[in-house]
Amino acid sequence: MFKAILSSLCVLLIATASHAAPTLNTSAGSPTFSLPGDQEDWSNPLTKYKYRRVGNRVWTVNCQGAAPGGPPPDFQNIQAAISNTNLRAGDSIWVLGSRCDGNVDWSSSISGTATKPIVLTGAFEGEAPVVAPASTSLASVLKVNKSYWIISNLNVTANGARGEAHPVYIGGSPVQRVLISDVKVQRSAAGAGLLVGSGASYIKVRRSRSFNHVKTILTSVSQPYMTKETCESANVSKHLLWGHDGKCGERDDAHAFFVDNGASNISFNDIAASNVSGDGLQCGTTPEERGSATAPFNVYVDGFHANGREKGENALDIKQCSNVSLLNGEFTEFRPTKNANSIGEAIVVHNIATRVKIHGNHISRSCVGIEISGDSKEVVISNNEIFNLNPMLTDCKSDGIVLVSGDNFDVHNNTFADAKGSAMAVGAYHLANYVSDVDVWNNIFSASNRLYMSVAWDDYTQGWGYGVSNFESTYNLFGTSSFPKPFRCVDSKSVNFNFYETDLAGWQQCAGAGSDPTPPSKVQGSSQIFMGAGIYNYQLLPTSPAVNAGFGSPPAGHCGGATWDMGANEYCP
Repeated sequence: MFKAILSSLCVLLIATASHAAPTLNTSAGSPTFSLPGDQEDWSNPLTKYKYRRVGNRVWTVNCQGAAPGGPPPDFQNIQAAISNTNLRAGDSIWVLGSRCDGNVDWSSSISGTATKPIVLTGAFEGEAPVVAPASTSLASVLKVNKSYWIISNLNVTANGARGEAHPVYIGGSPVQRVLISDVKVQRSAAGAGLLVGSGASYIKVRRSRSFNHVKTILTSVSQPYMTKETCESANVSKHLLWGHDGKCGERDDAHAFFVDNGASNISFNDIAASNVSGDGLQCGTTPEERGSATAPFNVYVDGFHANGREKGENALDIKQCSNVSLLNGEFTEFRPTKNANSIGEAIVVHNIATRVKIHGNHISRSCVGIEISGDSKEVVISNNEIFNLNPMLTDCKSDGIVLVSGDNFDVHNNTFADAKGSAMAVGAYHLANYVSDVDVWNNIFSASNRLYMSVAWDDYTQGWGYGVSNFESTYNLFGTSSFPKPFRCVDSKSVNFNFYETDLAGWQQCAGAGSDPTPPSKVQGSSQIFMGAGIYNYQLLPTSPAVNAGFGSPPAGHCGGATWDMGANEYCP
């Protein structure tokens, strides 16, 4: 640790004059939208009073019947309340008891309106009412297919049921403008905890948590392990998990949140996922699985916290989706899954995903920070902290950003630290793929990284059509490495694809490098970059060589000087 702190004291500022100045991609990402009630704290019981409207009714549900000494409720189950023929737009349904057993299907209910949404909410302060399925049901617990509803302050569990028992399912027919707020979703053994499906649009999920979703496949390998103890003892060698349905099996996908084909304009704000056997959030499917359906588009994720531990695949798995924003998340502990579906990427973007913005995230203790593959296009990776990628596992790459295939990538204003592989690898691992149009600028590569960059350059004279082309690198800040050769070049001119590590001068002259072989540079004596890299504090010091040293005009809302700073965090005096 002390060595890492000392190694960040001396830095080398590399301003590599490129073939063309990098240009910022402004088309990536999703637009935002607002819904009635989406700024409220729905865990506060007083919030429900704001939505009592003159001329509208408050209906009460208590699945335990009347409280001692209290008036009888209007209904003793939620399904009866939402199917009530006297229900009107603008009404509210308050769940008074501690638990309601029984699936709830909105097919027999009505929609609210833009000015009069219908509210279904837990009524009291403290633990939200539990909503659980009927004992024999394999259907979703809450199946929402009506528009203009606010559903809040509930604890929805599938009790480990298989089948299609998603705790919350929104879709199945045209449904729009539904707000899910302050809801817990747990214990599904189906494909997802909260699924936004075909026909759903302008759906917002906020201040909600999805957790404890474990799906297993029963196989001949798992059959001998009939108890939790024997199943878990065979976990490492047999790749087995103990499911919520009380059976031992091989790991299968149970995602915390899932946006399926046919959904659009979906927003997730301040959400969390943990202890799931799939992804924290998956958007879309493979093109083959999608078929003729429309791939999801306009998906906005802001403030997502996910912890992988042993079961999880990825925090974010973006498949064939377009216009996606992944903002301000915290992701940690993503390791290879037991059946090798994932190599431990915190964020993976693939299957022809387009216009994806990955911004402001904190990624740590994972095998790979961000991987882009599958011919994805127009991806912006900016202002992320990717650090402490050293989980001490032999099957971990420990890489920061890996660009496998695709084109039009902007990688700027990120901070990389403690990658035991490469802080950034471009086309360097999968030589049968092609990466083009990569702009890399204003990043900080801390001296604690084993390798700063690994790049496989393309050589058109061979006609192979793979490797990296149109690579531009400028105004990146490299710490003075304790390794004499902190760059790796993969020379595609060689038939044997020579992998060799090199110093800065050798890397600049690597075949096809898109930068001036003799760029201006300067040594920053004893200047320290960060406030406390040893304790993972990557805020810039006022004297940091990264301050006002970046390339390009500062973005809107810039709080520093007249020039962009380098790294993930702007210094704000």
